[in-house]
Amino acid sequence: MRKADTFSAITEDFEKRISNCIERIGLSRSDVFSSETKSNDVSLALLSKHGDGVVISFSKNNFTVKTIGKGQFPGKLTKKEEEAIDSALN
Repeated sequence: MRKADTFSAITEDFEKRISNCIERIGLSRSDVFSSETKSNDVSLALLSKHGDGVVISFSKNNFTVKTIGKGQFPGKLTKKEEEAIDSALN
């Protein structure tokens, strides 16, 4: 019976740890060939199954990383960042 209890505890610990791993990836980028935007904006969301993680954004001369919790960011997100997060969660 002790081996079964030990195995159960190890399994529970493993499940907790793996739930924090990146499982969802979303990407949003500007169409470089579009006449309306001449930018090369890219946002990449890397999230766990709970929606926790980061969204990384690259634009012409800017690079940002924002921490996401449960699919939300307390501050302001760009349209591309929101699209990347939505893509990762859906």
